[in-house]
Amino acid sequence: MSSNMLVLQDRSKLYMYLTSRFSLAELKNLAMDLGIDANLLPHNNRADFARELIAYIESREQITGLISTAVDYRPDAEIAQLLQPPPASFDFREQPIPMPAFVSSEVEAAQSQATTNPLQRNQVFISYNHRDKKAFERLQTILKLRPSIKEGTLVIWDDTVIKPGDNWREQMVQALAASKVVVLLISADFLASDFINPNELPPLLKAAEKKEVVMLLVYVEPCSLQGTPLANFQSVNKPSDYLSRLDKYQQDEVWVKVAEFIAELVA
Repeated sequence: MSSNMLVLQDRSKLYMYLTSRFSLAELKNLAMDLGIDANLLPHNNRADFARELIAYIESREQITGLISTAVDYRPDAEIAQLLQPPPASFDFREQPIPMPAFVSSEVEAAQSQATTNPLQRNQVFISYNHRDKKAFERLQTILKLRPSIKEGTLVIWDDTVIKPGDNWREQMVQALAASKVVVLLISADFLASDFINPNELPPLLKAAEKKEVVMLLVYVEPCSLQGTPLANFQSVNKPSDYLSRLDKYQQDEVWVKVAEFIAELVA
């Protein structure tokens, strides 16, 4: 493990440990021991507080401190192993998320078809975790104000367009092949998603590597991308200026900036 960032599997392991071995009051004591005001993480249940605590600690690059302090309270050999450094040759950023064979073949076929017709790349692909639905809906509202969307010359794709009975994988692949911009709403829930990681991120990263799409990352909640395949992508807002800490008007300023970037990129 990096001293600053957990890989996905280790983050899930730490989350399960904290939620199963500590009460909410004990988690708040952990935060206080690490010099964190528990009021910065205003959640009234253990699961949400543990998730936010991990994300906040990672953003401050103090994850080893959290693990060490927690293990002092509740000894656990498996969690203590997270403090051990990985082999010198390991670099998570160089380990791409494997794309399932059936997804890879469908993506390549759809992208090949799109390449023959450049006019098809007039869409925006939005990837988000449903726990961040409020932020997603605000983005939708801001984007709907753009003339190009009102006129139908710019198409926004997200999972809400999938109807009952539709083949969601086929729709996702076709949408990606027709998209020029991808907007990612980044949060701890997004990074820990068991759906996004195997299904959406691999084809998105592959398209970005080929420079077929431009990735626009928006920090919704406190979290860190260090050690993830998304670490090298520039975000619209700073990690320290995640949306949940901004007021409504400041949040809208970020969304307007996203809309302006989209307008420039999909002209």
